[in-house]
Amino acid sequence: MAVLEEGGIRVAGQGAHTDIIIAAAKAYINGLNKLEYQKRIQGSLKMIRPMTISEKILAEHAGLHEVEPGQLINARVDLVLGNDITAPIAIEEMRRIGGHQGLRPGENRHGPRPLRPQQGH
Repeated sequence: MAVLEEGGIRVAGQGAHTDIIIAAAKAYINGLNKLEYQKRIQGSLKMIRPMTISEKILAEHAGLHEVEPGQLINARVDLVLGNDITAPIAIEEMRRIGGHQGLRPGENRHGPRPLRPQQGH
């Protein structure tokens, strides 16, 4: 991880590789990209490209002005789908870590009905 700061903007870049030098270089480059992105969304630089409709939806659900490819976000979901093989395992794991709290009672089960968050969450 590389932490960079400029003009009051602080970001953490991440990089992974088996060679620690290459991992550090990737983290630094990732940090530089994040720093430029943050400067752009704060108005100091013009957006390089318009967002796709998917990016606009993700940005809205994450409470952000912009998102970009490769960016990790926390977003509220409208609908959760799963298949009959992995969904029961994922639901149990969500219950274990407490991530099921926004689901409607009676709908957090596998089957033909999807998992839906409660309104206002």
